[in-house]
Amino acid sequence: MCYSVENSKYKKIVNKKVSDIRDFIGKYRTQCQLTFGGGEEQNGMTPFTVYEDKVPVAIGFLKDEAPEGDWKFYNEKGALRTEGYFEGGKKSGTWKRYAADGTLTEINTYKDDELNGVTKLFHSNGALRMLINVKEGKRHGEVREYTEAGALVNLSIYDEGDLIEKRYSYHRRGEESVEYEVDYKDGDVDGKVVRYYPDGKIREERTYKEGESHGTWKNYSL
Repeated sequence: MCYSVENSKYKKIVNKKVSDIRDFIGKYRTQCQLTFGGGEEQNGMTPFTVYEDKVPVAIGFLKDEAPEGDWKFYNEKGALRTEGYFEGGKKSGTWKRYAADGTLTEINTYKDDELNGVTKLFHSNGALRMLINVKEGKRHGEVREYTEAGALVNLSIYDEGDLIEKRYSYHRRGEESVEYEVDYKDGDVDGKVVRYYPDGKIREERTYKEGESHGTWKNYSL
């Protein structure tokens, strides 16, 4: 790794923060350049830029030798890949990820460097693909999954990472028509698994206990 530091005051920061910055960027090439002091300080924050082959791949600020404020990360062609906010060296608030063509693929919410809040994943056409409620890094509450056309296909309820209560799967017909209804307990299938026809009538059902099937499928004809 090679680097140049425009302001000697910040030379000591380089060796201390290089490993952290590597994590933020995700990877480094053999040739790179770190530049401090490329602009005026803002609210006590020092401008900080990382280059790969003379292309900026990370632009942000440092405060008290830690990332602070708004940061943007780019790929080797200069396209924006990730942007978000640091507070005291930790990810905080809304973070966004983009595909190489600039399409928004993901929105995450952080608190103290941990996922905490709502995560949204998107299809390539920009439509919502998944809506995930997260608490302290684990799924907690509803998790919804949608088709590119916006139809709900799965609805699950989590408690601190474990599936609880029921999970619903829907027919892909643009409306909330349940296809499967599955009972859960402590993360395992426990209770009834029911499959429905599009008109809402029961098609099949079976009983489970602690993740194991009990009995045979009951089939119903229209």
